[in-house]
Amino acid sequence: MMALLYFALGIIFTSMAFTYAEETVFNPITIILLLVAALDFVIGFRYLKARKDNKK
Repeated sequence: MMALLYFALGIIFTSMAFTYAEETVFNPITIILLLVAALDFVIGFRYLKARKDNKK
């Protein structure tokens, strides 16, 4: 459940970053949003891995 929340946040932040990227992706807001999205995806994958390890 929490993993889905983090994946959804990652998708939202990624779409916001694409919205703010006008001519180039190297403006600070785009980079910050993509870093937050990447962090959300990593946390989501860790939740999935922890859930898989707990089932064993």
